[in-house]
This record gives sequence, structure tokens and C-alpha cells, in this order.
Amino acid sequence: MLAIAIAASAPALVRADATSPAEREAQARFEEGLARVKASNFEGARVSFTQAYAVLHKPYILWNLALAEEKTGHTLEALAHFKQFTSTSPGGDDEASARRHVAELMVQVGHVDVAAPAGAQVVVDGTPAGVAPLAEPVDVLPGRHHLEARGAQETNEADADVTAGQLVHVSLARSAEPPGALASPAAPAEPPASPPSSADTLPLTPPDVGAGTAGRELSAARVMSVVVVGAAAAASLSLGIYFGVQSQNEKGTGDTFRQTYPSNYCTTMGGSAVCAQWNDAVQSQARDATLSNVFYATSGALAAGALLTWFLWPSDSASSKPAAWLSPALGPDGAGLGAAGRF
Repeated sequence: MLAIAIAASAPALVRADATSPAEREAQARFEEGLARVKASNFEGARVSFTQAYAVLHKPYILWNLALAEEKTGHTLEALAHFKQFTSTSPGGDDEASARRHVAELMVQVGHVDVAAPAGAQVVVDGTPAGVAPLAEPVDVLPGRHHLEARGAQETNEADADVTAGQLVHVSLARSAEPPGALASPAAPAEPPASPPSSADTLPLTPPDVGAGTAGRELSAARVMSVVVVGAAAAASLSLGIYFGVQSQNEKGTGDTFRQTYPSNYCTTMGGSAVCAQWNDAVQSQARDATLSNVFYATSGALAAGALLTWFLWPSDSASSKPAAWLSPALGPDGAGLGAAGRF
């Protein structure tokens, strides 16, 4: 709002041109608006600037009017006047500042891209928005809006629900064509499809619905299988890590014995308690190392099985096309993959 105060030097420039009573009155309204801004009466300033600009179409009055409208929550009016300012005052810092205001306000309102018969009057919520084809989407406040395309012989209507920052495409087609559907923000509306010929018409039958259900069940089964196999792979990996740590600890115990006693100690001492402990440590280390390697290998096989199950799972359980898949297998003698197929 500091830009409003900067315009305080403008009245002296206007008085030279304000020769008619209407222009002098408009100049007085502008100065009144500046005074109201200084008093933080922004709504009163907006009214004064509106009255001034109705007679004196000066860029600095338009600039102050747009700022006052933005300050008082008249978002659509402010956006329209900032856009107008960029077109009537090209170049310079003022235009760049106005474009920044436009960018900030564009995300606060919705936008409706109206497709209507050429020459039809487009009306949004009872207010004319231009003649089709429109040069740009119509800016609207968030909410539900009623649109009309008023032609010489007919009027086509549609409603649109718009949220802030959303661009909605609406087709106000002629009566011979069905109105276009509203598009979501992420995808533009598709043009109305022409009526299919009898040769292209396929009735919607219960088997179509059943196929969709089978697809959903198949997807759930695949996800469940991959989750179960993946969980088994994670569990096997955890056991491999556990036994690996145990093996390292027992190796450390054996190394301590080797550093403390000579290599022929147990040969000369026979069945001493030290030799029994030494032997237990060596055997435990070998056993845990073997278990660790087995569980690591099992984890890798299960992880590979989970990936292959995901990618090779048949796309349709009711399909007659050949399909093949792999299933992980874990048993007391080791781990592996089982191959299966349907032809």
C-alpha cells in the first residue's frame, strides 16, 4: 500500500487537464481517496478511486484503485484492474509490480475455460463475460457458477464447481451435441464424443463387470504374495545377521585362547577344562557361521522370488494365454525357487 502514498504527487499533474466540472469532481474524489488511505479507511478509498476512475481514466488512478480493491478483499476486481494496468502501462517497474500482483491473485480465484459456438454471448452468473470464442478463461471466485452461451436461436447452459487456482474446461455445445463434462484440475476435459455407429456399439454386460472384479482380486493376491515373501526375506536376513554376529563373538573367544595357550596345549594337557571351552568356542563359531551363510542365501533367494512374483504374476487369472511364475521355497535342507506355469 506504500505505492498509494507515492501517487500523492499526481494531483498537481491532473489539475492542468481537469477543465470540465466532471473532471474537477473526479480529481477531488481521487484526492479524497488518498486522504482516506492515510487514515487507513481502505474501503472508503476504494469507493473514491472508483468514482474518480469512472471519469478520469488515468493509469495512476487505476493503480491505486486496484491496490485498494486488493486490500479490501475485492479479489476479482483487483485482478481485472491489475491486468488492465499491465496492458495500458507497458514497460517500467510499475508494470512488473502489477504482474506480480496478478500472479498472486491468480491462485486465489478459479478459472473457467468456456468453449461455445462462435458469436454466442457467454454469461457467467448473469454477468456477460464476452463473445465466443473468448480470448482467455473467465476468472471466478471459488464455488459453483452457472454459465450460459446465448446465441441468436438458442441458449446452452451448464454449471461448474471451481476451487482456488483450478482451471475448469466447460463446453457449451449446440443442442445437437451433448454438453462437455467438467474437467478436474489435473486433466483437461475431453471433447464430446460423437455417437458410435451400430458396428462399434458394444453393450455393457455382466461379464465386463466380473472381469474388473477379477482384476482387483488378482492384484490383491499378488500384493499379498509379494508382502509375505518379502517379510520372509527380511526375517531370514535378520537371522543371518544375528548368527553372523554370534560367529564373530565366538571367533574372538577362540582367538583369545590361541593367544593365551600354545597350539599343542590340548595335545599335551589332554581333557582339561580349558581345552573343552576352547573346543566349544571353535565348534560354535563354525556352526553359527554356517547358519549365517544359509540365512543370507535364503534371504537373497526370497527377495529375488518377491521381485519375480511381482513382475511375472499373470495379468488375468481367467486368461487363456500362457503364464509362468516362480515361487520361493524354504525347507530344512535349504532354500530355492519353484517354477510353475499355466498353459
